[in-house]
Amino acid sequence: MPFIDPTLIEEKGHVFLLIVGIIDEMVKNALAGMDDENGKGRLGREWASVKKDLAKGLPSLDNVGLTYQEPQWQEDEYIMNKGIEGVQAAFKLEGNFHKLINKALEILKKKALMMFFDDIDVDFMKGWGVLECIRKYLTSPKLIVLMSGNMKLYSKNVRRHQWENFGKAILKNEVDGNVEKTEEYIRLVNEIEGQYFLKILRSENRIYLLSDPAETKNTAVFDFKGQGKGLVLWGDYWYIKGISVTNTADGQKGIQVAGNNNVLELVKAYKNGNTGIQVSGQSTDPASKWPKNNLILNCTSFDNSDAAMEDADGFAAKLTTGEGNVFYGCIAYNNADDGWDCFAKTATGPIGAVKVINSIAYKNGYLSNGKEAGNGNGFKMGGSALSGHHVVMNSFAYDNKAKGFDSNSCPDIEVYDCTAYNNGSYNYALYSNNGIDTAFKAERNVSFKDTKADVVEQLKLTAGNEKDLKENYFWNEIAAANAQAKKGNTPNADWFRNLKTGSLPARNDDGTIKMGTLLKLSASAPKGVGADFDNSKYAMETVLAEFNVSGDIPEAGELTAVKGGSSPVGIIVVVILVVVAAGAGVVFYTKKKKIGNGAA
Repeated sequence: MPFIDPTLIEEKGHVFLLIVGIIDEMVKNALAGMDDENGKGRLGREWASVKKDLAKGLPSLDNVGLTYQEPQWQEDEYIMNKGIEGVQAAFKLEGNFHKLINKALEILKKKALMMFFDDIDVDFMKGWGVLECIRKYLTSPKLIVLMSGNMKLYSKNVRRHQWENFGKAILKNEVDGNVEKTEEYIRLVNEIEGQYFLKILRSENRIYLLSDPAETKNTAVFDFKGQGKGLVLWGDYWYIKGISVTNTADGQKGIQVAGNNNVLELVKAYKNGNTGIQVSGQSTDPASKWPKNNLILNCTSFDNSDAAMEDADGFAAKLTTGEGNVFYGCIAYNNADDGWDCFAKTATGPIGAVKVINSIAYKNGYLSNGKEAGNGNGFKMGGSALSGHHVVMNSFAYDNKAKGFDSNSCPDIEVYDCTAYNNGSYNYALYSNNGIDTAFKAERNVSFKDTKADVVEQLKLTAGNEKDLKENYFWNEIAAANAQAKKGNTPNADWFRNLKTGSLPARNDDGTIKMGTLLKLSASAPKGVGADFDNSKYAMETVLAEFNVSGDIPEAGELTAVKGGSSPVGIIVVVILVVVAAGAGVVFYTKKKKIGNGAA
Protein backbone atom coordinates (compact mmCIF):
# COMPACT_ATOMS: atom_id res chain seq x y z
CA MET A 1 0.00 0.00 0.00
CA PRO A 2 1.20 3.57 -0.59
CA PHE A 3 2.47 5.77 2.25
CA ILE A 4 -0.30 7.40 4.28
CA ASP A 5 0.32 10.94 5.53
CA PRO A 6 -2.54 11.98 7.84
CA THR A 7 -1.57 15.67 7.56
CA LEU A 8 -2.80 15.59 3.95
CA ILE A 9 -6.27 14.30 4.85
CA GLU A 10 -9.07 16.88 4.61
CA GLU A 11 -10.12 18.45 7.90
CA LYS A 12 -13.33 16.41 8.18
CA GLY A 13 -11.91 13.31 6.54
CA HIS A 14 -11.27 10.06 8.36
CA VAL A 15 -8.14 7.95 7.97
CA PHE A 16 -10.17 4.73 8.17
CA LEU A 17 -12.11 5.71 5.06
CA LEU A 18 -8.86 6.58 3.30
CA ILE A 19 -7.50 3.10 4.07
CA VAL A 20 -10.68 1.41 2.87
CA GLY A 21 -10.55 3.53 -0.30
CA ILE A 22 -6.94 2.55 -1.03
CA ILE A 23 -7.74 -1.15 -0.56
CA ASP A 24 -10.87 -0.81 -2.71
CA GLU A 25 -8.86 0.72 -5.54
CA MET A 26 -6.27 -2.08 -5.34
CA VAL A 27 -9.03 -4.70 -5.49
CA LYS A 28 -10.83 -3.03 -8.39
CA ASN A 29 -7.60 -2.91 -10.38
CA ALA A 30 -7.03 -6.60 -9.69
CA LEU A 31 -10.59 -7.49 -10.72
CA ALA A 32 -10.23 -5.46 -13.92
CA GLY A 33 -7.35 -7.71 -14.93
CA MET A 34 -9.36 -10.91 -14.42
CA ASP A 35 -11.80 -12.77 -16.64
CA ASP A 36 -14.83 -14.85 -15.69
CA GLU A 37 -12.82 -18.04 -15.81
CA ASN A 38 -10.81 -16.72 -12.87
CA GLY A 39 -13.96 -15.96 -10.90
CA LYS A 40 -14.19 -12.26 -11.71
CA GLY A 41 -17.97 -12.11 -11.39
CA ARG A 42 -18.15 -14.13 -8.17
CA LEU A 43 -15.27 -12.28 -6.52
CA GLY A 44 -16.75 -8.93 -7.59
CA ARG A 45 -20.09 -9.77 -5.97
CA GLU A 46 -18.39 -11.03 -2.79
CA TRP A 47 -16.31 -7.85 -2.62
CA ALA A 48 -19.42 -5.69 -2.96
CA SER A 49 -21.07 -7.70 -0.17
CA VAL A 50 -18.25 -7.26 2.38
CA LYS A 51 -18.09 -3.54 1.55
CA LYS A 52 -21.83 -3.22 2.15
CA ASP A 53 -21.56 -4.92 5.55
CA LEU A 54 -18.68 -2.62 6.49
CA ALA A 55 -20.53 0.48 5.33
CA LYS A 56 -23.37 -0.09 7.80
CA GLY A 57 -21.03 0.68 10.69
CA LEU A 58 -19.30 3.70 9.19
CA PRO A 59 -21.74 6.31 10.60
CA SER A 60 -20.35 5.49 14.05
CA LEU A 61 -17.01 7.03 13.04
CA ASP A 62 -16.38 10.70 13.81
CA ASN A 63 -17.32 13.03 10.93
CA VAL A 64 -18.72 10.11 8.91
CA GLY A 65 -22.38 9.45 8.11
CA LEU A 66 -25.59 11.19 7.15
CA THR A 67 -27.86 13.61 8.88
CA TYR A 68 -31.25 12.06 8.24
CA GLN A 69 -33.88 14.62 7.30
CA GLU A 70 -36.32 12.32 5.50
CA PRO A 71 -39.99 12.48 6.56
CA GLN A 72 -39.92 8.90 7.88
CA TRP A 73 -37.52 10.04 10.60
CA GLN A 74 -40.61 11.44 12.29
CA GLU A 75 -41.76 7.85 12.94
CA ASP A 76 -40.67 6.53 16.35
CA GLU A 77 -40.44 2.89 15.22
CA TYR A 78 -38.28 3.78 12.22
CA ILE A 79 -35.94 5.80 14.43
CA MET A 80 -35.63 2.92 16.92
CA ASN A 81 -34.96 0.32 14.21
CA LYS A 82 -32.35 2.48 12.54
CA GLY A 83 -30.72 3.17 15.89
CA ILE A 84 -30.51 -0.54 16.73
CA GLU A 85 -29.09 -1.35 13.30
CA GLY A 86 -26.50 1.38 13.67
CA VAL A 87 -25.37 0.21 17.09
CA GLN A 88 -25.07 -3.41 15.93
CA ALA A 89 -23.18 -2.39 12.79
CA ALA A 90 -20.82 -0.21 14.81
CA PHE A 91 -20.18 -3.10 17.22
CA LYS A 92 -19.30 -5.32 14.24
CA LEU A 93 -17.17 -2.73 12.44
CA GLU A 94 -13.80 -4.22 13.49
CA GLY A 95 -14.88 -7.77 12.55
CA ASN A 96 -16.34 -6.65 9.22
CA PHE A 97 -13.10 -4.85 8.42
CA HIS A 98 -11.21 -8.10 9.10
CA LYS A 99 -13.55 -9.84 6.62
CA LEU A 100 -12.88 -7.12 4.07
CA ILE A 101 -9.11 -7.58 4.52
CA ASN A 102 -9.40 -11.35 4.06
CA LYS A 103 -11.44 -10.99 0.89
CA ALA A 104 -9.05 -8.34 -0.49
CA LEU A 105 -6.09 -10.66 0.08
CA GLU A 106 -7.91 -13.50 -1.66
CA ILE A 107 -8.52 -11.30 -4.71
CA LEU A 108 -5.02 -9.80 -4.67
CA LYS A 109 -3.46 -13.25 -4.08
CA LYS A 110 -1.38 -11.93 -1.20
CA LYS A 111 -0.70 -13.17 2.34
CA ALA A 112 -0.71 -9.80 4.07
CA LEU A 113 -1.03 -6.06 3.54
CA MET A 114 1.62 -3.63 4.77
CA MET A 115 0.72 -0.01 5.41
CA PHE A 116 3.08 2.77 6.44
CA PHE A 117 2.01 5.93 8.29
CA ASP A 118 4.30 8.94 8.01
CA ASP A 119 4.30 12.16 10.06
CA ILE A 120 1.66 10.96 12.55
CA ASP A 121 3.48 12.89 15.24
CA VAL A 122 3.51 16.36 13.65
CA ASP A 123 -0.24 17.09 13.90
CA PHE A 124 -1.64 16.23 17.33
CA MET A 125 -5.32 16.18 16.34
CA LYS A 126 -4.92 14.15 13.16
CA GLY A 127 -2.21 12.01 14.71
CA TRP A 128 -4.51 11.05 17.58
CA GLY A 129 -7.15 9.95 15.06
CA VAL A 130 -4.63 7.64 13.40
CA LEU A 131 -3.53 6.12 16.72
CA GLU A 132 -7.16 5.49 17.66
CA CYS A 133 -7.82 3.96 14.23
CA ILE A 134 -4.87 1.58 14.71
CA ARG A 135 -6.01 0.66 18.23
CA LYS A 136 -9.67 0.07 17.32
CA TYR A 137 -9.70 -1.28 13.79
CA LEU A 138 -6.29 -2.14 12.31
CA THR A 139 -6.05 -5.27 14.45
CA SER A 140 -6.08 -7.98 11.80
CA PRO A 141 -3.09 -10.36 12.04
CA LYS A 142 -2.87 -9.99 8.26
CA LEU A 143 -2.10 -6.27 8.49
CA ILE A 144 1.46 -5.10 9.08
CA VAL A 145 1.33 -1.50 10.31
CA LEU A 146 4.52 0.59 10.33
CA MET A 147 4.78 4.08 11.82
CA SER A 148 7.51 6.69 11.64
CA GLY A 149 7.91 9.66 13.90
CA ASN A 150 9.34 10.88 17.18
CA MET A 151 8.35 8.66 20.12
CA LYS A 152 8.46 11.65 22.49
CA LEU A 153 5.78 13.38 20.40
CA TYR A 154 3.66 10.21 20.31
CA SER A 155 3.96 10.10 24.08
CA LYS A 156 2.96 13.73 24.51
CA ASN A 157 -0.09 13.21 22.29
CA VAL A 158 -1.28 10.18 24.27
CA ARG A 159 -0.64 11.86 27.62
CA ARG A 160 -2.45 15.01 26.52
CA HIS A 161 -5.60 13.04 25.76
CA GLN A 162 -5.37 11.05 28.99
CA TRP A 163 -5.18 14.26 31.03
CA GLU A 164 -8.16 15.65 29.10
CA ASN A 165 -10.13 12.49 29.94
CA PHE A 166 -9.99 13.36 33.63
CA GLY A 167 -11.88 16.57 32.94
CA LYS A 168 -11.20 20.10 34.14
CA ALA A 169 -13.46 19.78 37.19
CA ILE A 170 -11.61 16.74 38.59
CA LEU A 171 -8.20 18.26 37.95
CA LYS A 172 -9.21 21.54 39.55
CA ASN A 173 -10.78 19.96 42.63
CA GLU A 174 -8.30 17.12 43.24
CA VAL A 175 -4.98 18.07 41.68
CA ASP A 176 -4.44 21.83 41.70
CA GLY A 177 -2.06 22.74 44.50
CA ASN A 178 -1.90 19.19 45.90
CA VAL A 179 1.58 17.74 45.40
CA GLU A 180 0.67 14.20 46.50
CA LYS A 181 -2.41 14.09 44.27
CA THR A 182 -0.43 15.47 41.35
CA GLU A 183 2.14 12.68 41.73
CA GLU A 184 -0.66 10.11 42.01
CA TYR A 185 -2.25 11.32 38.78
CA ILE A 186 1.11 11.43 37.01
CA ARG A 187 1.69 7.77 37.97
CA LEU A 188 -1.79 6.93 36.72
CA VAL A 189 -1.17 8.66 33.38
CA ASN A 190 2.17 6.82 33.07
CA GLU A 191 0.35 3.51 33.56
CA ILE A 192 -2.43 4.36 31.11
CA GLU A 193 0.12 5.51 28.54
CA GLY A 194 2.01 2.21 28.82
CA GLN A 195 -1.20 0.18 28.42
CA TYR A 196 -2.22 2.29 25.42
CA PHE A 197 1.05 1.69 23.60
CA LEU A 198 0.81 -2.06 24.32
CA LYS A 199 -2.39 -2.01 22.26
CA ILE A 200 -0.79 0.02 19.46
CA LEU A 201 2.62 -1.71 19.36
CA ARG A 202 1.55 -5.31 19.70
CA SER A 203 4.04 -7.98 20.80
CA GLU A 204 2.85 -10.39 18.10
CA ASN A 205 4.16 -7.95 15.49
CA ARG A 206 7.78 -8.16 16.57
CA ILE A 207 10.58 -7.41 14.14
CA TYR A 208 13.05 -10.30 13.97
CA LEU A 209 16.79 -9.95 13.35
CA LEU A 210 18.21 -13.45 12.96
CA SER A 211 21.28 -15.24 11.70
CA ASP A 212 20.82 -17.18 8.47
CA PRO A 213 19.09 -20.42 9.53
CA ALA A 214 21.01 -22.28 6.82
CA GLU A 215 24.21 -21.58 8.75
CA THR A 216 23.91 -24.19 11.50
CA LYS A 217 27.53 -23.91 12.70
CA ASN A 218 28.16 -20.16 12.37
CA THR A 219 26.31 -17.05 13.46
CA ALA A 220 26.23 -13.63 11.85
CA VAL A 221 29.07 -11.51 13.24
CA PHE A 222 28.98 -7.72 13.46
CA ASP A 223 32.71 -6.95 13.54
CA PHE A 224 33.31 -3.24 14.09
CA LYS A 225 37.08 -3.51 13.48
CA GLY A 226 37.88 -1.32 16.49
CA GLN A 227 36.12 1.70 14.95
CA GLY A 228 32.37 1.40 15.37
CA LYS A 229 30.08 2.29 18.27
CA GLY A 230 28.20 -1.02 18.24
CA LEU A 231 24.51 -1.82 17.89
CA VAL A 232 22.01 0.61 19.41
CA LEU A 233 18.41 -0.60 19.68
CA TRP A 234 16.00 2.31 20.17
CA GLY A 235 12.99 0.45 18.80
CA ASP A 236 10.34 -1.59 20.60
CA TYR A 237 9.34 -5.23 20.09
CA TRP A 238 12.49 -6.40 18.31
CA TYR A 239 13.60 -10.02 18.61
CA ILE A 240 17.32 -10.42 17.95
CA LYS A 241 18.64 -13.97 17.93
CA GLY A 242 21.86 -15.79 17.17
CA ILE A 243 24.16 -12.91 16.27
CA SER A 244 27.59 -11.91 17.60
CA VAL A 245 28.96 -8.40 18.18
CA THR A 246 32.67 -7.73 18.56
CA ASN A 247 35.52 -5.21 18.30
CA THR A 248 33.73 -1.94 18.99
CA ALA A 249 35.91 1.12 19.54
CA ASP A 250 37.36 1.88 22.96
CA GLY A 251 34.63 3.12 25.29
CA GLN A 252 31.81 1.88 23.03
CA LYS A 253 29.32 -0.79 24.13
CA GLY A 254 28.70 -3.89 22.05
CA ILE A 255 24.91 -3.62 22.22
CA GLN A 256 22.81 -0.95 23.90
CA VAL A 257 19.13 -1.74 24.40
CA ALA A 258 17.32 1.58 24.79
CA GLY A 259 13.80 0.57 23.70
CA ASN A 260 11.05 -1.44 25.36
CA ASN A 261 9.71 -5.01 25.16
CA ASN A 262 12.66 -6.36 23.19
CA VAL A 263 14.20 -9.84 23.34
CA LEU A 264 17.87 -10.72 22.77
CA GLU A 265 18.42 -14.47 22.57
CA LEU A 266 21.64 -16.46 22.11
CA VAL A 267 23.58 -13.28 21.38
CA LYS A 268 27.34 -13.18 22.00
CA ALA A 269 29.16 -9.95 22.81
CA TYR A 270 32.94 -10.22 23.11
CA LYS A 271 36.11 -8.16 22.90
CA ASN A 272 34.20 -4.89 22.75
CA GLY A 273 35.54 -1.55 24.01
CA ASN A 274 33.00 -1.31 26.83
CA THR A 275 30.14 -3.36 28.29
CA GLY A 276 29.05 -6.25 26.10
CA ILE A 277 25.26 -5.85 26.46
CA GLN A 278 23.75 -2.91 28.33
CA VAL A 279 20.15 -1.86 28.95
CA SER A 280 20.05 1.92 29.36
CA GLY A 281 18.52 5.05 27.90
CA GLN A 282 19.38 8.74 28.09
CA SER A 283 19.89 10.81 31.23
CA THR A 284 18.04 13.68 29.53
CA ASP A 285 14.84 11.61 29.47
CA PRO A 286 12.53 11.31 32.50
CA ALA A 287 12.64 7.96 34.31
CA SER A 288 9.25 7.03 32.81
CA LYS A 289 10.95 6.91 29.38
CA TRP A 290 13.86 4.66 30.35
CA PRO A 291 13.93 1.21 28.68
CA LYS A 292 11.67 -1.36 30.29
CA ASN A 293 10.42 -4.93 29.93
CA ASN A 294 13.40 -6.20 27.94
CA LEU A 295 14.47 -9.86 28.14
CA ILE A 296 18.12 -10.85 27.68
CA LEU A 297 17.84 -14.61 27.17
CA ASN A 298 20.66 -17.18 27.13
CA CYS A 299 23.26 -14.63 26.02
CA THR A 300 27.03 -14.72 26.61
CA SER A 301 29.36 -11.76 27.20
CA PHE A 302 33.13 -12.11 27.65
CA ASP A 303 36.51 -10.45 27.22
CA ASN A 304 35.04 -6.96 27.00
CA SER A 305 37.52 -4.30 28.12
CA ASP A 306 38.06 -0.57 27.87
CA ALA A 307 41.55 0.91 27.74
CA ALA A 308 41.30 2.13 31.34
CA MET A 309 40.14 -1.32 32.53
CA GLU A 310 37.44 0.22 34.72
CA ASP A 311 34.10 0.29 32.93
CA ALA A 312 33.60 -2.74 30.66
CA ASP A 313 31.13 -5.19 32.21
CA GLY A 314 29.66 -8.35 30.77
CA PHE A 315 26.07 -7.19 31.22
CA ALA A 316 24.64 -3.99 32.64
CA ALA A 317 21.29 -2.47 33.43
CA LYS A 318 22.34 0.77 35.02
CA LEU A 319 22.05 4.57 35.34
CA THR A 320 18.96 4.99 33.13
CA THR A 321 17.10 1.68 33.26
CA GLY A 322 13.35 1.32 33.69
CA GLU A 323 11.28 -1.44 35.26
CA GLY A 324 10.85 -5.05 34.19
CA ASN A 325 14.24 -5.86 32.63
CA VAL A 326 15.29 -9.50 33.04
CA PHE A 327 18.46 -11.48 32.34
CA TYR A 328 17.88 -15.22 32.11
CA GLY A 329 20.37 -17.99 31.38
CA CYS A 330 23.26 -15.60 30.71
CA ILE A 331 27.00 -16.12 31.20
CA ALA A 332 29.50 -13.32 31.93
CA TYR A 333 33.19 -14.16 32.20
CA ASN A 334 36.63 -12.61 31.80
CA ASN A 335 35.27 -9.07 31.52
CA ALA A 336 37.52 -6.21 32.64
CA ASP A 337 35.12 -4.85 35.25
CA ASP A 338 32.05 -6.71 36.58
CA GLY A 339 29.97 -9.60 35.32
CA TRP A 340 26.76 -7.65 35.98
CA ASP A 341 26.48 -3.98 36.89
CA CYS A 342 23.24 -2.37 38.14
CA PHE A 343 24.83 0.88 39.28
CA ALA A 344 22.68 3.91 40.07
CA LYS A 345 23.88 7.42 40.87
CA THR A 346 22.37 10.26 42.83
CA ALA A 347 22.25 12.66 39.88
CA THR A 348 19.82 10.51 37.91
CA GLY A 349 18.18 8.73 40.85
CA PRO A 350 17.04 5.13 41.41
CA ILE A 351 16.68 2.77 38.47
CA GLY A 352 14.03 0.10 37.86
CA ALA A 353 14.29 -3.27 39.60
CA VAL A 354 16.39 -5.75 37.61
CA LYS A 355 16.07 -9.54 37.76
CA VAL A 356 18.90 -11.98 37.04
CA ILE A 357 17.87 -15.65 36.89
CA ASN A 358 19.75 -18.91 36.16
CA SER A 359 22.96 -17.09 35.27
CA ILE A 360 26.72 -17.34 35.88
CA ALA A 361 29.47 -14.80 36.56
CA TYR A 362 33.03 -16.10 36.76
CA LYS A 363 36.60 -14.84 36.42
CA ASN A 364 35.54 -11.23 35.93
CA GLY A 365 38.33 -8.77 36.68
CA TYR A 366 40.73 -10.94 34.67
CA LEU A 367 40.85 -11.13 30.87
CA SER A 368 41.14 -14.50 29.16
CA ASN A 369 44.82 -13.81 28.43
CA GLY A 370 45.41 -13.71 32.20
CA LYS A 371 45.74 -9.93 32.42
CA GLU A 372 44.44 -8.45 35.68
CA ALA A 373 41.87 -5.76 34.93
CA GLY A 374 39.22 -3.76 36.86
CA ASN A 375 37.00 -4.30 39.90
CA GLY A 376 35.96 -7.83 39.09
CA ASN A 377 32.68 -8.36 40.95
CA GLY A 378 30.36 -11.11 39.82
CA PHE A 379 26.96 -9.50 40.36
CA LYS A 380 27.16 -5.81 41.38
CA MET A 381 23.58 -4.94 42.17
CA GLY A 382 23.40 -1.23 42.95
CA GLY A 383 25.17 1.98 43.85
CA SER A 384 25.06 5.29 45.73
CA ALA A 385 22.99 3.76 48.56
CA LEU A 386 19.88 4.13 46.37
CA SER A 387 16.98 1.70 46.65
CA GLY A 388 16.77 -0.78 43.79
CA HIS A 389 15.02 -4.00 44.87
CA HIS A 390 17.14 -5.90 42.34
CA VAL A 391 16.82 -9.69 42.49
CA VAL A 392 19.29 -12.50 41.75
CA MET A 393 17.92 -16.04 41.68
CA ASN A 394 19.42 -19.48 41.13
CA SER A 395 22.77 -18.16 39.93
CA PHE A 396 26.49 -18.89 40.41
CA ALA A 397 29.38 -16.52 41.15
CA TYR A 398 32.88 -18.01 41.35
CA ASP A 399 36.53 -17.15 40.79
CA ASN A 400 35.75 -13.46 40.34
CA LYS A 401 38.55 -11.04 41.30
CA ALA A 402 36.47 -9.28 43.97
CA LYS A 403 33.02 -10.06 45.37
CA GLY A 404 30.56 -12.68 44.22
CA PHE A 405 27.19 -11.09 45.04
CA ASP A 406 27.59 -7.42 45.96
CA SER A 407 24.86 -4.98 47.00
CA ASN A 408 27.36 -2.16 46.36
CA SER A 409 25.50 -0.06 48.97
CA CYS A 410 22.02 -0.69 47.53
CA PRO A 411 20.05 -1.28 50.74
CA ASP A 412 17.42 -3.74 49.52
CA ILE A 413 18.68 -6.32 47.02
CA GLU A 414 17.27 -9.85 47.14
CA VAL A 415 19.28 -13.06 46.64
CA TYR A 416 17.64 -16.49 46.46
CA ASP A 417 19.00 -20.00 45.83
CA CYS A 418 22.48 -18.89 44.78
CA THR A 419 25.96 -20.42 45.12
CA ALA A 420 29.23 -18.49 45.58
CA TYR A 421 32.68 -20.07 45.53
CA ASN A 422 36.23 -18.76 45.85
CA ASN A 423 35.63 -15.15 44.93
CA GLY A 424 38.67 -13.00 45.73
CA SER A 425 36.87 -10.88 48.29
CA TYR A 426 33.52 -11.59 49.98
CA ASN A 427 31.33 -14.26 48.42
CA TYR A 428 28.28 -12.31 49.63
CA ALA A 429 28.32 -8.62 50.54
CA LEU A 430 25.08 -7.12 51.82
CA TYR A 431 25.67 -3.61 53.16
CA SER A 432 24.80 0.05 52.68
CA ASN A 433 26.01 3.44 53.90
CA ASN A 434 25.83 4.50 57.52
CA GLY A 435 22.41 5.82 58.47
CA ILE A 436 20.60 3.89 55.73
CA ASP A 437 18.04 1.29 56.86
CA THR A 438 18.58 -2.02 55.09
CA ALA A 439 15.84 -4.30 53.77
CA PHE A 440 17.84 -7.17 52.28
CA LYS A 441 16.24 -10.53 51.58
CA ALA A 442 18.36 -13.66 51.25
CA GLU A 443 17.17 -17.24 51.35
CA ARG A 444 18.72 -20.69 50.73
CA ASN A 445 22.11 -19.37 49.58
CA VAL A 446 25.37 -21.34 49.85
CA SER A 447 28.93 -20.00 50.18
CA PHE A 448 32.25 -21.86 50.29
CA LYS A 449 35.97 -20.99 50.07
CA ASP A 450 39.09 -23.11 49.96
CA THR A 451 41.30 -20.20 48.89
CA LYS A 452 41.44 -16.92 50.85
CA ALA A 453 39.39 -18.77 53.43
CA ASP A 454 39.98 -16.04 56.01
CA VAL A 455 37.74 -13.64 54.04
CA VAL A 456 34.30 -14.12 55.56
CA GLU A 457 31.02 -12.56 54.38
CA GLN A 458 30.25 -8.84 54.63
CA LEU A 459 26.81 -8.66 56.24
CA LYS A 460 25.98 -5.18 57.55
CA LEU A 461 22.31 -5.16 58.49
CA THR A 462 20.29 -2.63 60.43
CA ALA A 463 18.02 -3.66 63.28
CA GLY A 464 15.20 -5.98 62.32
CA ASN A 465 16.62 -6.97 58.94
CA GLU A 466 18.05 -10.28 60.24
CA LYS A 467 14.62 -11.91 60.10
CA ASP A 468 14.63 -11.62 56.29
CA LEU A 469 17.75 -13.77 55.92
CA LYS A 470 16.61 -17.39 56.09
CA GLU A 471 18.29 -20.80 55.67
CA ASN A 472 21.54 -19.37 54.30
CA TYR A 473 24.85 -21.19 54.60
CA PHE A 474 27.32 -18.29 54.52
CA TRP A 475 31.09 -18.72 54.80
CA ASN A 476 32.82 -18.33 58.14
CA GLU A 477 36.29 -19.85 58.46
CA ILE A 478 36.14 -20.49 62.22
CA ALA A 479 32.65 -21.97 62.07
CA ALA A 480 33.72 -24.12 59.12
CA ALA A 481 36.69 -25.51 61.04
CA ASN A 482 34.43 -26.34 63.96
CA ALA A 483 31.93 -27.92 61.60
CA GLN A 484 34.59 -30.17 60.12
CA ALA A 485 35.29 -31.44 63.64
CA LYS A 486 31.65 -31.66 64.65
CA LYS A 487 30.28 -32.63 61.24
CA GLY A 488 27.84 -29.73 61.51
CA ASN A 489 25.90 -27.84 58.82
CA THR A 490 28.56 -25.41 57.68
CA PRO A 491 29.72 -25.62 54.04
CA ASN A 492 32.73 -27.80 53.28
CA ALA A 493 34.19 -29.52 50.23
CA ASP A 494 32.06 -32.62 50.78
CA TRP A 495 28.98 -30.56 49.98
CA PHE A 496 30.03 -30.35 46.30
CA ARG A 497 30.31 -33.01 43.62
CA ASN A 498 32.88 -31.03 41.59
CA LEU A 499 34.95 -27.97 42.53
CA LYS A 500 37.18 -28.00 39.43
CA THR A 501 36.22 -24.66 37.90
CA GLY A 502 38.48 -25.25 34.93
CA SER A 503 35.59 -27.26 33.44
CA LEU A 504 33.66 -24.51 31.67
CA PRO A 505 29.89 -24.15 31.34
CA ALA A 506 28.33 -25.08 27.99
CA ARG A 507 24.81 -24.83 26.55
CA ASN A 508 22.06 -27.34 25.87
CA ASP A 509 20.27 -27.52 22.52
CA ASP A 510 17.58 -25.13 23.79
CA GLY A 511 20.20 -22.55 24.78
CA THR A 512 19.99 -23.10 28.54
CA ILE A 513 23.22 -23.49 30.51
CA LYS A 514 24.79 -26.93 30.98
CA MET A 515 26.95 -27.10 34.12
CA GLY A 516 27.41 -30.85 34.45
CA THR A 517 28.47 -31.58 38.03
CA LEU A 518 30.36 -28.29 38.47
CA LEU A 519 29.40 -26.78 41.85
CA LYS A 520 26.43 -29.12 42.03
CA LEU A 521 25.61 -30.00 45.62
CA SER A 522 26.04 -33.55 46.82
CA ALA A 523 23.93 -35.62 49.19
CA SER A 524 26.07 -34.25 52.07
CA ALA A 525 24.56 -30.79 51.65
CA PRO A 526 21.14 -29.75 52.95
CA LYS A 527 18.36 -30.30 50.42
CA GLY A 528 16.73 -27.46 48.54
CA VAL A 529 19.51 -24.89 48.90
CA GLY A 530 22.02 -23.31 46.51
CA ALA A 531 21.85 -22.87 42.74
CA ASP A 532 20.72 -25.76 40.55
CA PHE A 533 19.77 -25.29 36.91
CA ASP A 534 17.60 -28.41 37.15
CA ASN A 535 15.34 -26.60 39.63
CA SER A 536 11.94 -26.56 37.89
CA LYS A 537 10.92 -23.45 39.84
CA TYR A 538 13.18 -21.43 37.53
CA ALA A 539 12.35 -23.20 34.24
CA MET A 540 12.80 -21.14 31.08
CA GLU A 541 9.20 -21.69 29.99
CA THR A 542 7.97 -19.73 33.00
CA VAL A 543 10.01 -16.67 32.04
CA LEU A 544 9.08 -16.92 28.35
CA ALA A 545 5.39 -16.99 29.21
CA GLU A 546 5.82 -13.86 31.33
CA PHE A 547 7.27 -12.00 28.34
CA ASN A 548 4.77 -13.42 25.83
CA VAL A 549 7.52 -14.92 23.66
CA SER A 550 6.85 -18.65 24.06
CA GLY A 551 6.46 -20.18 20.61
CA ASP A 552 6.92 -16.73 19.13
CA ILE A 553 9.95 -17.48 16.96
CA PRO A 554 9.53 -18.14 13.21
CA GLU A 555 10.28 -21.69 12.12
CA ALA A 556 13.14 -22.49 9.76
CA GLY A 557 10.70 -23.14 6.91
CA GLU A 558 9.23 -19.68 7.28
CA LEU A 559 12.70 -18.15 7.23
CA THR A 560 13.57 -20.02 4.05
CA ALA A 561 10.50 -18.40 2.51
CA VAL A 562 11.71 -15.01 3.70
CA LYS A 563 14.99 -15.42 1.83
CA GLY A 564 12.93 -16.13 -1.29
CA GLY A 565 11.14 -12.82 -0.93
CA SER A 566 8.01 -13.43 1.14
CA SER A 567 7.47 -12.97 4.86
CA PRO A 568 5.46 -14.80 7.53
CA VAL A 569 2.18 -12.99 8.10
CA GLY A 570 2.15 -10.39 10.85
CA ILE A 571 5.91 -10.09 11.42
CA ILE A 572 8.96 -8.64 9.76
CA VAL A 573 12.05 -10.81 9.54
CA VAL A 574 15.55 -9.57 8.73
CA VAL A 575 17.95 -12.42 7.97
CA ILE A 576 21.65 -11.63 8.42
CA LEU A 577 24.31 -13.69 6.65
CA VAL A 578 27.41 -15.00 8.37
CA VAL A 579 29.87 -12.08 8.52
CA VAL A 580 29.09 -8.38 8.57
CA ALA A 581 31.85 -5.75 8.70
CA ALA A 582 30.30 -2.70 10.35
CA GLY A 583 31.55 0.86 10.24
CA ALA A 584 30.46 3.77 12.40
CA GLY A 585 27.70 1.84 14.14
CA VAL A 586 24.29 0.28 13.55
CA VAL A 587 21.06 1.74 14.91
CA PHE A 588 17.83 -0.27 14.95
CA TYR A 589 14.58 1.59 15.49
CA THR A 590 10.86 1.42 14.88
CA LYS A 591 10.40 5.16 15.23
CA LYS A 592 12.70 7.90 13.93
CA LYS A 593 14.95 9.17 16.70
CA LYS A 594 18.07 11.31 16.58
CA ILE A 595 20.99 9.55 18.27
CA GLY A 596 23.97 11.77 17.54
CA ASN A 597 26.71 10.44 15.26
CA GLY A 598 25.68 7.55 13.05
CA ALA A 599 21.98 7.94 13.87
CA ALA A 600 19.42 6.57 11.48
